[in-house]
Amino acid sequence: MNKIVLGLIFIFMLTLAPYAPASMDNGPQTIILTSDNSLVLAGEVSGDTVGPIVSRAKKLDATLRRGVPLYLYMNTPGGSVQSGLELIEALKGLGRPVHTISQFSASMGFQIIENLNERYILKTGILMSHRATGSFEGSFGGTTPSQLDSRIHLFVEITKELDEITVARTNGKQTLESYQKAYANELWLTGAESLVAGYADAIVKVKCDKSLSGTSMHSTEFLGVPVTYELDNCPLNSSPMNVKIGENAGVTKEYREMVKRQFVSGYQMKSVTPLPMVY
Repeated sequence: MNKIVLGLIFIFMLTLAPYAPASMDNGPQTIILTSDNSLVLAGEVSGDTVGPIVSRAKKLDATLRRGVPLYLYMNTPGGSVQSGLELIEALKGLGRPVHTISQFSASMGFQIIENLNERYILKTGILMSHRATGSFEGSFGGTTPSQLDSRIHLFVEITKELDEITVARTNGKQTLESYQKAYANELWLTGAESLVAGYADAIVKVKCDKSLSGTSMHSTEFLGVPVTYELDNCPLNSSPMNVKIGENAGVTKEYREMVKRQFVSGYQMKSVTPLPMVY
């Protein structure tokens, strides 16, 4: 009877193996990303990027065994506070761990990783936090608080709550005062610094398996010219490939070459230029 039980346990452990991080005897553990366990936030935090992630997360959640984690690969300059909060709540609602892996998590991206499960970061990864920003309209004067006072109070309280969550995740390494002082003029951290300061849990290596091989096609318009390009299905490679510029009537070859250079340069710069946490 004992042999049968041990055999069943061994078989069960083997079935879980493809989804578990592979430990390294020396150095960081390696996490294997697959088409079944990975989500990617590449680019600005907005409704356009958050919606597809939530939809994909729900589909994966319906197919994966209970307790198997999802990995959200982060390469984002930040953006909308509201969209980020919606992503956080949606992923928390799955009822399974959602770990983040940071290549670049800035602004609202920083808040997302602090609000989910394990906070993994690449050795060359970067975290960045700063003040929120926003513009408000409303009536003022008369009784206190005014409509404008109430609206400002709401966003101040949301920001304070996010700060308190971040500080709690540092396990005593930071106080609310030390964290707010650190990000007042922008807080930039390498992978190692993130770990020491308590803003990340572990440095990891990442590998994509064969299910993430190949590329996907994308199209946009840039400087008035249609542009098509490919992106690697493995998020470790974020550079656009095979960029092609449409041959619009009246557009010279020299102009198309200039558009191509600026598109590639701007694409890379946009991915590493922090956006404000906008209310």
